[in-house]
Amino acid sequence: MNQTPPLSCVCRLKDAEAMLQKAQKGESTAINQLHSRDMQLTELEARNKAITRKLDRATKQRA
Repeated sequence: MNQTPPLSCVCRLKDAEAMLQKAQKGESTAINQLHSRDMQLTELEARNKAITRKLDRATKQRA
């Protein structure tokens, strides 16, 4: 015998699936933002190293 689940269970399941999809989309967005920030940080670190090297060279030339 195959019984159909009550309508309230079906509605709750659909609500749960919708919430899961929304959470997964949010997670994906958060991962993308994190990756973007990581790339920005890498770029800033590279700039910082370049500026530090220039400053070190200028300091050595003055000495």
